Amino acid sequence: SYHLLTPHEQRLFARLGVFVGGFTLAAAEMICGDHASDAVASTSARASIPRSSDMLDDLSSLLDKSLLQRTVQSDGEPRLTMLETIREYAHEQLMLHADQHTHRRHAQYFLGLLEQAEQHLTGPEQAQWLDDVEHDLDNIRAALDWCITQKNDIHLGLKLVGALGTFWERRGHHTEGRQWLDRVLELPNVAQYRVAYAKVLGVAGRLAWYGGDLAAARAYYGMNLVIQRELNDQNGVALALNNLGVIAYDLSDYALSRSFYEQSLAIRREMNDPR
Repeated sequence: SYHLLTPHEQRLFARLGVFVGGFTLAAAEMICGDHASDAVASTSARASIPRSSDMLDDLSSLLDKSLLQRTVQSDGEPRLTMLETIREYAHEQLMLHADQHTHRRHAQYFLGLLEQAEQHLTGPEQAQWLDDVEHDLDNIRAALDWCITQKNDIHLGLKLVGALGTFWERRGHHTEGRQWLDRVLELPNVAQYRVAYAKVLGVAGRLAWYGGDLAAARAYYGMNLVIQRELNDQNGVALALNNLGVIAYDLSDYALSRSFYEQSLAIRREMNDPR
C-alpha cells in the first residue's frame, strides 16, 4: 500500500507516524504540513480546522486507502487514527529520513496544548481542558520520550514536564508523574535551564507531598526556593515558602511552619495579592 502512494502522500504518511493515539486535522496541518515550522507548531493548540486543500486531499486519500481511520471525539471534533502496526511502519519511514523536525514540531505543539490547559485547570472550563489533555496523553508521552529518554531536547522536555504538573495532580497520575520527573531531573546539566528547572522542582515537590514522601517534598521545595530567590521571582519565592510551611506543619514543626507562612504572607501583602 505504501509503495502505491504518490511521493507526496508517502511523505505525509511517514510524518503522521509521529502521532501516537491519533490526531486532529489541525494537529496534522501544523505538524506535518509542508509549510509547518517549529514556531507555528508552538502556537495555539486549539487552532481552527486546516484550510489547506492539499492537506485535506492527501488525508482523504489515505482514508480511502484504509491507511487512516476516522473517529469523532466526545466534543464532536473529527480525529484520525492509524492501526498500531501501520503507525509503526509509518514511523519507521520517518526515522529512515532522519526527520527530527517533525518530532520537534510534535513536541512543541503538545507543549502549546499543555500551556493553554494550565491556564484553565483551576477554572470553570477545567473538565473540558482535562479531557483535551487526556485525548492526547499518548502523544504527550511520545513527545516526552523523544525529548528526555532520547535526550533530543532537554529544555523542551523540562517545559513539558513542568506544564503537566496540574494535570497529573487533577487526574491522579501521581506515580507516572514522579517517574517522568525522576527521569528528567537525572539528566546532565538540567539545572542550567533555571526557570524551567525551578518549575519542575515545584511539581516534584507537590507530587512527592501527595505521595506522602515528606522528606523528598521538603528537599524539592528547598531547592525550588533557592532558585526562585536567584531569579528574584517574588511570586515563586512566596509559593515555595508556603509549600515549605505545609511540609513543616505535616511534620509537626509548628514554629518552623509559622515562620515560613509569615514570610510568604509578607511577600504576598507587598504584591497586593488579596487571595
